[in-house]
Amino acid sequence: MAKRKPKRSTDPEVLQKLLDQYELVLGEVTHFIDLIQRQEAEVAEQQTITYAAKERYDAARDELSAARDARDGTKHALFMYLKPGPTKILPLFDRMEPADEEKHGANADEWRKEPVAALRLSLVATNVLAAADVLFVGQLQDRVQAEPAAWWEKVEGLTAPMALAIADRLNDFITEHTSE
Repeated sequence: MAKRKPKRSTDPEVLQKLLDQYELVLGEVTHFIDLIQRQEAEVAEQQTITYAAKERYDAARDELSAARDARDGTKHALFMYLKPGPTKILPLFDRMEPADEEKHGANADEWRKEPVAALRLSLVATNVLAAADVLFVGQLQDRVQAEPAAWWEKVEGLTAPMALAIADRLNDFITEHTSE
């Protein structure tokens, strides 16, 4: 059987009721569209907050890792220092030049005694320096000042890029401690 098209009413009351129903439906659709738009904005805002929190988390995780590396480097430096045995240990600071503020910088007598681990180098770099008996910032500074372009060539296992990174950290450390 063929479907017949329903007759459309021309009665103004019927048409008004039909128009009222359409307006009611469109009003509800508009309500949902507005709600979805507000929720989209909220989702975008929460996503931004999430990204910022992740960046803070990643930065904190990196700082924790650097702190652990520094601690591990210091432990290794202590081990390397004590390795010869108590009878062979020289006084701590006889293995570097005495601090001279003109040559080494302001407050040199304090910060030159810091362990190399205070530079927050990578564990590999700290271990390479410790193996070469460079345990204190002052010792490293002495080597760098003695041969600025080639100091690292006498340190077994040290590469030019690693040496540049170490020198940068040393300079940052010195700048930070001489400006106090």
